[in-house]
Amino acid sequence: MVFSIFKKTPPPNTMPKRPAATPRPMALRDPATPSRFPRPSGPESRPPQGLAADADDLDFTHHADGDSLAVAEEGLGVEVEGIQVEHDVDPIAVYLEQAAILYANGQDASARTTLQTAVRRSLGPEAEPLWRMLLDLLQLQGDHLAFEKMGLVFAQHFETSPPAWRSSDSEVRQDDSGSLQLVLRGVVVGQSAELRRLGEAVDKHQNISLDCGQLISLDSEACRLLSDLLQKARRGAAGIGLVDVETLIGRLEKRAVAGSAEDGPSWLLLLELYQLLGRQEDFENKAVDYAVTFEVSPPSWEATGKLVVQVQQSAQAAAGDEFYVLQGEFRNARFPELQDFIDHCHLPQVIVDCSALQRLDFASAGTLVQLLAPYHRQGREFQFRHPNRLVAALLHLVGLEEFARIVFAKN
Repeated sequence: MVFSIFKKTPPPNTMPKRPAATPRPMALRDPATPSRFPRPSGPESRPPQGLAADADDLDFTHHADGDSLAVAEEGLGVEVEGIQVEHDVDPIAVYLEQAAILYANGQDASARTTLQTAVRRSLGPEAEPLWRMLLDLLQLQGDHLAFEKMGLVFAQHFETSPPAWRSSDSEVRQDDSGSLQLVLRGVVVGQSAELRRLGEAVDKHQNISLDCGQLISLDSEACRLLSDLLQKARRGAAGIGLVDVETLIGRLEKRAVAGSAEDGPSWLLLLELYQLLGRQEDFENKAVDYAVTFEVSPPSWEATGKLVVQVQQSAQAAAGDEFYVLQGEFRNARFPELQDFIDHCHLPQVIVDCSALQRLDFASAGTLVQLLAPYHRQGREFQFRHPNRLVAALLHLVGLEEFARIVFAKN
């Protein structure tokens, strides 16, 4: 079940449309300026007797040193960091907006205090987005105990299942045969947990399966490390499965240009993938280019012996469901790889997977709007899938719904 944080109830799992807005500075809103969030319909109401006390009994509070918000209540007015919210301004909208801005600016403790204050003042069913936003923040902070405690009260109050805790190891699985199944997502860096886990499996001579269907790019160190690990697995005769690897090969081929000696690890990873796939002619041609470009002896083709390499295509790739993955945190990002993906995506709708996106700052969110606007005028459609609610609220503030549909995950 999906709940909107805005007045008009949108279609299931979508964010409502709103006019585009220019990203504004990170300063908090002047009290005379009305909230950008519309006021929810229906009268405000207090939660059932006993619920507020139950919520306070849950020790999921976290006090920021020097950043805690001063909150005072008089009638329907509240004060947030000196901002007086009058009777004609929806306090839920104020809390949502301020928490999103604080989090985007890296003030996690203040964002948490804001939302904790808000849920303790729960004003009825229309306050559910506040609870969901706080649950998302607890997930992002890794506070499992507070998340579970709050989830119990959420279920009691709203009479629906709370969001489930998402394990950070969800992309690393082990099947019944003991093979390691690893999904590489977004932009992978050399010190990533996925590659460390892959190294452990290779050291144990486990069979491995790499799903590259959601991989956007690897930095130079990740290319070097992955090349070394695959070579070690190949020489150790461990079984290797490669899922949706052709897209990765295509991107590496664009980087491994003869005469451009800027990214040696990308060349080595490409040569190793050719080796695993048995593409000897491609290997030898690229090895000659490598020798000329770097003026060193290239790797040699090696017989694979008893090695078993399985090449698969995922069901999503077979169905043509391409999507770009935003992963991690972005500050002052320009998103050149997203632009390249849009230019080469031939589907009518471009899907941006935000399930692993932790944070955008205001500048990055504004850049996304500027990036999508020209494509939208050309008739391109966009969907931002499964962002956390702090990111979704920020994207709402900068007017992304003018160019894209935002879809929440189901519980």
